[in-house]
Amino acid sequence: MGSEGSPHKVLAPSPSLTRPRQKKPVKRPRTSRPTAQKHEKFWVLDGHVVLEAGGVLFRLHRSQLVDQSILFADVFDRGADVDEEYRNEVDMVDGEGGLVCRLKTVTAVDLQALLEYDRHPTQFYFAKPTLSALASILRAATSLQFTHYRAVAIKFLEEEWSTSLDDITEEYKPGALEVAALGRKCGVPGVLKRAFYEMTRRSGYGLGGDDECMEVDSEGEEVVEGKEEITRSDERLIERLREHLVLAWAQNTARLDPSFKCPYQAKRGSGKATQIHSPKCTSMNAKREAWDRLVHESGIYQDYLFDPIAGLQRLLEIDWEAEGWCEECVRMRKEAWSKARQRLWDRVNVWMGVDG
Repeated sequence: MGSEGSPHKVLAPSPSLTRPRQKKPVKRPRTSRPTAQKHEKFWVLDGHVVLEAGGVLFRLHRSQLVDQSILFADVFDRGADVDEEYRNEVDMVDGEGGLVCRLKTVTAVDLQALLEYDRHPTQFYFAKPTLSALASILRAATSLQFTHYRAVAIKFLEEEWSTSLDDITEEYKPGALEVAALGRKCGVPGVLKRAFYEMTRRSGYGLGGDDECMEVDSEGEEVVEGKEEITRSDERLIERLREHLVLAWAQNTARLDPSFKCPYQAKRGSGKATQIHSPKCTSMNAKREAWDRLVHESGIYQDYLFDPIAGLQRLLEIDWEAEGWCEECVRMRKEAWSKARQRLWDRVNVWMGVDG
C-alpha cells in the first residue's frame, strides 16, 4: 500500500470522491429555462402560428405573416425543416401546443413595434414616429424580411436625417449614435452622412454613457445615446472627419482672406493709381480689426471649431455693413462663404466614404 507519509498517496482522491464531479450540473439549466410568457396583446385566440422573441410568445395568423414576410413564407412552407438560409434567424422548436418559431435576431420589443405598425399602418400619417419606434420597426422588418415595412421605415428615417444642407442647424440632433449603428446594421447608407456629422461636431463624439448623453428628441422622448455601438473602424472615420473639418474651419477663419479686395479700392495700372468713385468702404486694416473682434474675440472661432458648416452660416448672419463694409464687399464675402459651405458639405461624402 505504500507509506502514509507519501504526499502522492495522501492527495490522490479516492474513486468515491470523484463521483460527484461526473454529474455535470451544467446540463440542469436546460430544465430550469424560464417559461416563455404570452404577450398580453398579440396572443390571438384563433391564431395559427406561435412566435417566440426574447422569452415572449406571440400567437398570430399565418396569412398575416406570410403575406408580409419573405422569410415566414419560406419557413412556414417547410414546417420544422428550416432551410439553411434561415438558421441564423429562426429555430422551429416543440411547444405546449405544437411547433414554436423561435426568433434568434429579433427582440420582443422590436417585434411588438412591427406588429403594432402592421395593425395600424396609418398611424404615422397623423403623428411623426419616434426614433425608437422607427429603429424597432426597421430592425425587425430587416431581420424578418418585411420588405414593404422596411421601405417605409427607411423613408421616414432618411427624411428625419436629411442630408440636405438646408436642414443643418446649429442645434445638435440627438440620436446620432443610434442612427449610425442602425444604418450600418440594417444597410441604410442614406442616413450615415448626417449621423456621422452630428457625432463629429459633438464633444466626445456622443460616445459617452453619462447624463450628458441623455437627450430628448423632437417628440419629447428620451434618447439615451450609448446603448448602441459603432465599430472601431467607424470611430476612426469620425476622428478623421473631425481633423478635416477643423482644418477647413481654420483655413476659412484663422484670418481674413488676404485675397479679399474691395472692388471700389484704388486700382493700379501703368504706374499710377486710378480711383473708382463709389460708396465709401472701410479700410483693409479696419476690416481685419472687425474680423478679429467678431470672429476670434467673440468666441465664434472656438465655438465652431468642430462644426464649420454651422460656423460659416454664423458668419453669413453677422451684420458686416455695420462695421463699415460696403454692400459689394458684403455680397462678395457672403457668396464666397456660401460656396465654401456647400463645398465642405459635399466633401464630407468623400472623407467618410458614404453616399450623399
